[in-house]
Amino acid sequence: MKTPICEVCLNSDLLCSACKEKLDSGRLSDNEINILKFLFKLSSKIRTLSDAKIIKVINSDVVLIIAGRGDAARIVGKAGSVVKALAKEFNKPIRVVEEADNFKEFLKNLFSPVPVVGINTVYTPEGEVHKVRISQADRNRVHVSKDIFSEIITNMYDNKVELAFE
Repeated sequence: MKTPICEVCLNSDLLCSACKEKLDSGRLSDNEINILKFLFKLSSKIRTLSDAKIIKVINSDVVLIIAGRGDAARIVGKAGSVVKALAKEFNKPIRVVEEADNFKEFLKNLFSPVPVVGINTVYTPEGEVHKVRISQADRNRVHVSKDIFSEIITNMYDNKVELAFE
């Protein structure tokens, strides 16, 4: 299983210096590490999970797992077994989204079934900012906050993005 932290840290209670630095800098959170450790323990029972790549785990109202291309089905598990175990352990709904070639395709996957109304490019002195527009009526169906959304896209695709509800 490929994760943002090393296999040694997944097996132990302590973090190595590289993983500790990721935690201290804010690239990883304690919740993310706990979820990754739980998934790693499950991978010994569910063999398909051991081949999966997990890019990021975001723990907000929903546990959002960003998987490598083609790995979403492995993380969901047969008949949703992995997702059900995660939901039971962390008492939250689980959402698995695959990474994509470009951020526009990723946005469709992330917000599905909520339609993206439009994506505008705003040119500022600091550079381009993409404004993703979602209908105000669908506001409660969006799984991530504006800040977390911007952080995900910036980290994965190096694009500055804002989420707007209209």
